Amino acid sequence: MTMQISPLDIQQQQFKGKMLGGLDPNDVDSFLHLVSQEMENLIRENSELKEQCRKSAADMDELHQRETTLRETMLA
Repeated sequence: MTMQISPLDIQQQQFKGKMLGGLDPNDVDSFLHLVSQEMENLIRENSELKEQCRKSAADMDELHQRETTLRETMLA
């Protein structure tokens, strides 16, 4: 089972304070911002591709139906 994570989850992620040479909060925030932007872009692209796929499948179904009708007409 995969964990669903959104760009907002990334942006709102909090880390504990810096301890003995730990992570720089500014670096972490900058990285999380970049990752969340990239996720937004990927989610948007994925949605667009799914819509294109749906339209292509519908077009294929329509063409198949036309082909079937044309074959039936030619045989009649």
